[in-house]
This record gives sequence, structure tokens and C-alpha cells, in this order.
Amino acid sequence: PAVEWTDPSGQVSLVEREAPVESIGERVLSLDLDAGRVVAVRRLGAASIPGPDTVLQEGDVLYLAVPTGSLEQGGAS
Repeated sequence: PAVEWTDPSGQVSLVEREAPVESIGERVLSLDLDAGRVVAVRRLGAASIPGPDTVLQEGDVLYLAVPTGSLEQGGAS
């Protein structure tokens, strides 16, 4: 997976993923992602930090903060 950023300690990475089609219409903060936490959503070219009422739409891109070790194990998919 493409890594956008890794913190200086090497423990946390930021990765970009397309929103899962099966999650369209769900609240972003309610997504059950074992791999990490959604920290931003890019929609129509503009990124924002999701609030409690942000709902996934088709074409959204998610930015996930994940443990770097999970990338080596094939996580964050």
C-alpha cells in the first residue's frame, strides 16, 4: 500500500484508500476498521476532517492513520 506519511518514530503511517462501496451511506466515524482510524476524507478534490454526521459518498477517498507494522502484515486494505 502507498504510504503518504510516517511519523518520525516509525510507529504510525498515513495511507490513502478509496471508500469501500459497501460502506457508502454510513457515517464515517462509525466504520469498523481494524486497520486504523479515518482522520480525513477527500471529496470532490477537497479534504476535511470528518465530523459525527459525515456520511460516506461514492467517490470519497479516506485517509487512515494506521500502525506501520500493520502495513508490513498486509493490513489497512
